[in-house]
Amino acid sequence: LCDFELSNLQATGATNYQFLINGNPTSPLSSVDTFATTLSNGDVISVNGETNGCISNSLSSITFTVYNTPILSSTCSDIDNIICINDSIDFTANGASEYEFLLNGNTIQLSTSNTYYTNTLSQGDSISIIGYNGHCPSNSNHYVFTVNSMNLNLTIAPSNLICENDFVDFTAFGADLYQYTVNGAPVTSLGTQNTYSTSTLFDLDKVSFTAYSNSTNCTQEYNDYIIINVVPTPSISALSSTTFCDGDSVTLTSNSSTGNQWLVDGNEILAANDTSITIYNSGSYSLEVIKGGNGDILSIGANANGLFGSGDNFNSSFPISNVTNHVFDQISTGYDFMMAIDSSGNLFSWGENSSGELGDGTYTNSNSPNIIPGISNVKTIATAKSSTMAVTNSGEVYVWGDNSQGQLSTGNNSVINFPFLNTNLINVDSIAAGKNHFIILKNDSTVWSVGNNDYGQLGNGSLIVNNQAQQITSINNIIKIGTGEYHSFAINSNGDLFVWGNNSSGQLGLGDLTNRLTPSISTITNIINAQGGASHSLFLNNNKKVYACGNNNFGQLSLGNTTPFSIPQEVSIQGVEMISAGQNSSLFLRSDHSVFASGNNLDNQISPSNTGNILSPTYISNINGIQFIEAGKSSSHFLALESKSCLSASVIINNLSVSPVLITASGDTLSCTNGVSYQWYFNGSAIPASNSQTFIANGSGNYSVEATFSNGCSSISDIYFHSMSSYEKITNDSFKIYPNPTQNSIHIESLNPHINIDKIMIIDFSGRIIYENTEQSINQSIDLSKYENGIYNIVLYVNNQAYVFRSIKAY
Repeated sequence: LCDFELSNLQATGATNYQFLINGNPTSPLSSVDTFATTLSNGDVISVNGETNGCISNSLSSITFTVYNTPILSSTCSDIDNIICINDSIDFTANGASEYEFLLNGNTIQLSTSNTYYTNTLSQGDSISIIGYNGHCPSNSNHYVFTVNSMNLNLTIAPSNLICENDFVDFTAFGADLYQYTVNGAPVTSLGTQNTYSTSTLFDLDKVSFTAYSNSTNCTQEYNDYIIINVVPTPSISALSSTTFCDGDSVTLTSNSSTGNQWLVDGNEILAANDTSITIYNSGSYSLEVIKGGNGDILSIGANANGLFGSGDNFNSSFPISNVTNHVFDQISTGYDFMMAIDSSGNLFSWGENSSGELGDGTYTNSNSPNIIPGISNVKTIATAKSSTMAVTNSGEVYVWGDNSQGQLSTGNNSVINFPFLNTNLINVDSIAAGKNHFIILKNDSTVWSVGNNDYGQLGNGSLIVNNQAQQITSINNIIKIGTGEYHSFAINSNGDLFVWGNNSSGQLGLGDLTNRLTPSISTITNIINAQGGASHSLFLNNNKKVYACGNNNFGQLSLGNTTPFSIPQEVSIQGVEMISAGQNSSLFLRSDHSVFASGNNLDNQISPSNTGNILSPTYISNINGIQFIEAGKSSSHFLALESKSCLSASVIINNLSVSPVLITASGDTLSCTNGVSYQWYFNGSAIPASNSQTFIANGSGNYSVEATFSNGCSSISDIYFHSMSSYEKITNDSFKIYPNPTQNSIHIESLNPHINIDKIMIIDFSGRIIYENTEQSINQSIDLSKYENGIYNIVLYVNNQAYVFRSIKAY
């Protein structure tokens, strides 16, 4: 007992009773069977009973421990309870054996320790202290704090996505004095100047500031920062000499693995976006490296079903852009397919289509974005595992895809492979999709649900599947909804969070593992967004802080460990604007457009370096200018709405011209074009000591000559057939080969209708015959598109005589 509490005893088994304290009667025998009085520590209570004149003693007694009521005294390290935000405050209490410290009425420490420390007090917070002897409380001591804080902000111009050595200007607001920091180290003195200009920042530098108020004498650190993304200065390397003879080439390479655009004389070269390019012509060549994008979708991770929209099905640990030129505003991914809304409200789809989830009227997969016919003015979309709901600006809803759980709210379970206007769903604001269920928010702030209900995720108090949407009547005034695979969320206008559905991993954040069939209110407040994965949840509040709970086997809670939590835990990341939960991963978009991630990285879906699971928020490199994030099952997707292009220095390419070498004959004397040195050939073999401009032929056959010119370049003549008995012959001028150079195909034509080409061969520079046709013809077209760029010999045979031409295949 406490020293002010009464003993509350009752005796039974007799007619009259006499209570004793420490063996001393407290009153004569009477019919009163209760005994209530204050006692002293160690008092022993027993009782005598009497019936029909017979008196007996109780077989047992009760010994009381009586605690004195504590007389509490306490002190606070701040005398007037007026502090600056983040000030450290110490509390000390005395006069009891245990002490309870409460923040705004909620216990934050209960132990034998008589001290408590905090540096997180906010305006109006109160700390209460109660002392205990046993269970006996003292009076409460209260401390109510005035917390002075400044509403600080930081902006950057033109952007935090910059080229190397670009100037950027920072401007801080909300204080009287400012001191800027880079990576935590001061770079300016504390002063009235609220701007900071610099051109010496490096990639991933963090810029922030410390502020001071003259009126409160408070110093306050800005609780966020801006990450700088520096695009390295593009540089070009030439793999061989940049001066070469006509017919040769040089390969130029970029120092950037992505975002390349090659230019010649300041103009873009069509489709020249690789890390290297082979140059055949003179000009001033430069390189533009572009980071970020203008409505571009960038993807990393698994791509087996063409989920990237890149035209192929190759996985990638580095960001891959989709192949369309449309500017997208919003994206949503199912298990293996993607939806995107462009700036005109058109809807595009790509990826897996076995359940008609692409909405294009077929069941054929696509690895490139295609517009979905029959739907326009799309406001928002929600994608489940293999089905979609799309909301138009007028509040109409179109549905398609898998409907095996009735999730399309059509009243049946029929699959639909085209946008079907669902007249059961009207006046809709937005929709959230779980694995096989949908949560629907209407413009009147009511919430409806449809589809799978194995864990109570429909919130209607049952486990019955619905194939028509029903209202969740226990919640109203809702402004935001969200889902996990089997759990659901709703947020009202006060920032209160309601949760329901599967809670087997604690993903509802209610402190237990019990599923909820109807919405339960969460203890965390001021929530503006809630997103769930397979069995974990992320919550974003109005201070841009993130909380996480649920399964953590892959580190998806971003807490630096793999421990699951059934109570939401604060994630150590600042300035978050948007959250997205993948199946077992988490994405965080900060206000400076940088993206952080944690969780499962088996398919490189959150980091290019496959080092296993990522346990803490980690910056994703090469993802810049992002304004929308979408975490998928085994991939991650980013909508880039800001870009930066950086230009390299120019490289001058000199393609030295080479005059054609012609052979003329006067009798048996052959002469060629004037050069500085010569080498004659007979039937393809060099003729010894034949190094003059003229050569006397001594036999019938094919003659050619290589002449070297003053610029160091050499050229070989066409084959000249010389007959010792006749000078009336076919020459190379009898044929036309065009275009030259060519990108795709060449056309071969005999200019004399009486000259048939008996055979055509194409030989590459390694001597391989890559094409041969023995059909007689006057002209032919040959497709070279499947061959590599380079120089090829075209050999035409007429009457067993060969005529050789040179052709160049280039871009």
